[in-house]
Amino acid sequence: MTEEKWYDILSRIEEKYEIEERGEDEDPQTFTKIERVIFTGPVGKIKIERVSHPKRINTKTMYSKRAGVASAMQDEYDMNDIIQSMHVYRWDEAEDDWLPVHADSFL
Repeated sequence: MTEEKWYDILSRIEEKYEIEERGEDEDPQTFTKIERVIFTGPVGKIKIERVSHPKRINTKTMYSKRAGVASAMQDEYDMNDIIQSMHVYRWDEAEDDWLPVHADSFL
């Protein structure tokens, strides 16, 4: 998903529906950014999330030379290669939770 597509989707939603909530979360450890929009559509309450994060290229294992000391894992990221994905959820009153909407349910 590109920036253009994301903002095109947002503008279409804003034209047709009233946005109830808009937010953004960031995880500084994994450099992940989550943008979300919640609105009420024809099938009820819908949440759309765009997740952006750099591609993980390697995981280093840090060893200690002392016995009994745990090792640590450190991920390496390519900050120039950003991966973006979009997730759609529908609010389920019975479950009182967000349920994922799969693409095949639109067919």
